[in-house]
Amino acid sequence: MSAERSCATRCSHQYFHAALFAISLVLAFCANSQDLSYAKEVIHTLTAPDFHGRGYVAEGDKKTAEFIASEFERLGLQPIDGSYFQAFSVAVNAFPGEVSLAFNGLVQTPGVDYLIAPQSPRIKGAFETVHISTDDLKTDKWIKKIDQASGKFLVVNQDQYKGETQEIKERIEQLVGYFQSDQGGPHVGLLLVSSNKLTWSPSPRVGGKPVVQAKTKLDVEDIGLITITIESKFYNQYQTQNVIGRIEGESDSLLVFTGHYDHLGRMGKDVYFPGANDNASGIAMLLDLASYYSERKKKPKYSMAFIAFGAEEIGLLGSQHFVRTPLFPLQDIRFLLNLDLVGTGDDGITVVNGSIHKKQFSQLQAINNRLDLLPAVNTRGEACNSDHCPFHYQGVPSFFIYTLGGIEAYHDVNDKGESLPLTEYNDLFRLITTWIDIF
Repeated sequence: MSAERSCATRCSHQYFHAALFAISLVLAFCANSQDLSYAKEVIHTLTAPDFHGRGYVAEGDKKTAEFIASEFERLGLQPIDGSYFQAFSVAVNAFPGEVSLAFNGLVQTPGVDYLIAPQSPRIKGAFETVHISTDDLKTDKWIKKIDQASGKFLVVNQDQYKGETQEIKERIEQLVGYFQSDQGGPHVGLLLVSSNKLTWSPSPRVGGKPVVQAKTKLDVEDIGLITITIESKFYNQYQTQNVIGRIEGESDSLLVFTGHYDHLGRMGKDVYFPGANDNASGIAMLLDLASYYSERKKKPKYSMAFIAFGAEEIGLLGSQHFVRTPLFPLQDIRFLLNLDLVGTGDDGITVVNGSIHKKQFSQLQAINNRLDLLPAVNTRGEACNSDHCPFHYQGVPSFFIYTLGGIEAYHDVNDKGESLPLTEYNDLFRLITTWIDIF
């Protein structure tokens, strides 16, 4: 480990402003083109506990935006109308306080044994349980069970109906959705037990009842007492921001690079979601590209904009806001490249909208084949699954690139910087910059 890396590692665990100064100083020495060490430092910084999962507890989103803006400034990118920030408001349900769970007095580990559904309201207490079986759900027996559940937690073992027909599964899932609503019965909450991977997302609303998704080594039928605390806080208008920097080129036509910086934030005081692949990796490449093009002595042929979007995880809200209130004319965008989940690449990449913009996709494939870079460059059609989408629907030519293979961590506590392989980072960077040179 280099002395510079050690310094950044120590600083990431100190107060934010001191860390920001020290990290920026370190990064100034390693911000070279196609710089894997710079990418790793950015990912290390953004996934540190100080950034709180880049969500809406302890202003994790704002600290992240400030870091990105400071890098834009250091690299010489120009703000638009005097600011790197574009503010907007979102509704979000956050979990800044205590989150705890025990079954029959046995404490469960948050993020590992269970997740609180993101729309869950506040609750605190110890509650008896009523178990709803698959047989109950396939018939009308559940109605009687619900009538017995006043002031208790309903428990549904989702593994029990995995072998049922699709029709039965859909009926059961509709009922489970009903149990989560205010009108779903007199029970106080719902426990869903499953062996499936625990996956989380933020929510822009508060639901009727607290819901817990859990994995447990206990026999589900033996869970008789649930002790739970959820301290949630709903923000109707939480102000967050996009971060935008610009490099002036010979033409006012724009090449735009985008990626979202937000992630899932915290679930209580003890658990945060690092979000290394999703999407610290995309921001690392965004900043690396900004460094690459800002250091060139000759102006680029086209002007370039670099946009780090907020609130992607709540529903592409940052990119939607930008499209509704653009800081430059959308018709000036020659092409937009969105980077999200670019930290692996063992199995190549997929290019969303590749089958729509066939000429540009063929260029990517030809470059990849000529330079022998990535294992595969796959094409895909329309998919409204990242921040390119609002631009695409406004007629802006756009690609969304994501890498394939390598790790399974996604929207969970295991998406960590130290386990992110960045297998094909350099090859993807070279593919992109070589492709941009032929525009």
